[in-house]
Amino acid sequence: MTLKLGVLGSTNGTDLPAVVESIQNGELKGLAEIAVVISDKEDAGILDKAQEYGLQNLYVSPRTEDGQKKAREIYDIDISRILDGEGVELIVLIGYMRLFGERFVNEYRNKCMNIHPSLLPSPFTGMDLNVHKAVLDYGSKVSGCTLFFVDEGEDTGP
Repeated sequence: MTLKLGVLGSTNGTDLPAVVESIQNGELKGLAEIAVVISDKEDAGILDKAQEYGLQNLYVSPRTEDGQKKAREIYDIDISRILDGEGVELIVLIGYMRLFGERFVNEYRNKCMNIHPSLLPSPFTGMDLNVHKAVLDYGSKVSGCTLFFVDEGEDTGP
């Protein structure tokens, strides 16, 4: 059985090649496939990378047709429709710079994973692009990353 992944990203998607390579040639070969890559940023590098790998990739605008910002719940529904339509079983966030609403979190509880560039719990939470700098400035002797399931909080899931 192959696990269908949905990847959400807002930035360059630096970790996407490692996931793709692992699926094509590594530990995940025959076990997983990327069904779709979605971004809330039209010019996100993750979309370019997905296209290079021949993966279905979509930009989903967080704005209405008249340019107004969509409510979080409405945008979450837009994303859910795509994920469900593709049969996604596990969501992987790669540099996704948005928080989800309660409905989305409950619908995909223990099915949505994020990676954070510091050891959690720590004071270095959030979507700050300078997490590594903050860790160094703080004088931390040990650093790393944390893979966790998304919950209602910001970088608080198991």
